[in-house]
Amino acid sequence: MLHFVARLRSQVRLSLSLGKAVVQPALLCPLIGILCSLSSAQYTTGLPTVGNAGSPKDSQTSIDAKQFFGGTVTDMCGAVAAACATLGTTNYPLGATIDARGFTGNQVCAAANITTMLNGCVSQYSGTRNATGGKLLLGEVNLYADGPIPPATNYTYGTGSGPGTPALVIPAGFWGIEGVSRGADPGSGTNSGPGTFLSVCTAPNTPVGTGHLTPAPGSPSCTTAFPVRSLTVQSATVSGNTMTMTVSPAANFGVNIYPGELVMMQGNTLAPTENGTYKVQNTSGSTVQVTVPSTTPSCTPPSGTCATLYLGTNLGDKSGDRRNVPQFPENWAAAPAPTQHPFPISAQRLAYSP
Repeated sequence: MLHFVARLRSQVRLSLSLGKAVVQPALLCPLIGILCSLSSAQYTTGLPTVGNAGSPKDSQTSIDAKQFFGGTVTDMCGAVAAACATLGTTNYPLGATIDARGFTGNQVCAAANITTMLNGCVSQYSGTRNATGGKLLLGEVNLYADGPIPPATNYTYGTGSGPGTPALVIPAGFWGIEGVSRGADPGSGTNSGPGTFLSVCTAPNTPVGTGHLTPAPGSPSCTTAFPVRSLTVQSATVSGNTMTMTVSPAANFGVNIYPGELVMMQGNTLAPTENGTYKVQNTSGSTVQVTVPSTTPSCTPPSGTCATLYLGTNLGDKSGDRRNVPQFPENWAAAPAPTQHPFPISAQRLAYSP
């Protein structure tokens, strides 16, 4: 045995002295057969590898979305969509956890990718693949939704899309999104870890791009502002506890306004007590009706207008109910110069059961 090892060492030294990086497999494989097996194994993109009776096997529990980034896939959400599109194809399970924790820092997603990135993970949109859902894992990432590219004025989901369609939609049948809570990572100095955040682009390169926040390596910069929905309040009359606003363009329920959604009046200097946030009470007609105290004054300007009525666009939602995610103040894009605050994603905020 000692004689054999001595001969093996001499073979290795001879190969290295000749500048060769490869030693003779016939001599090495009997001693390190497991390494030889690994080097010749066939791997499936995105699937982790686990050991099974001494041989490597593809795990069916999760898919690494980072492995789908590059080439025609130019942002994080496109990589998630590409990972979802594998479910139910050869070597891939019908449902799995999509692990996107490899994406960190400031990541900008195009409007064409962020809204539909999870569709391929559910049977409704996966066609003959019959994908059965899963869960999306996010890490220490600040995810920014780029606005729809004109002439489009809203995000498109593919089913019932229109003004107010959320930027990020969790399709029915998908378990949800799980992120990192703020402060879970101790961060550096006195600053706690940022956790997982979803925010929006407000202008080209803003807040991510040249002169502002630095995009993560490989991530694009912001190009288009998050859509702002608004109506001009021509007049407002109060009768009892109902304020009726005549708006321009006229209210068209199901098209430019929805029953029960929240609206925000701003800029009313003639009757400033009318400024505030309200819930739409009527379901039809060309005006907007909200509930107010009976002492609220009317607004009938002799010329010009009363105010601007802003309508919210959710950052994230579950399909089938655009009001499923509460419209927190940071969800509003309040023109003319909105101050956008990141929307934290954690198991408590954007993780749903189907």
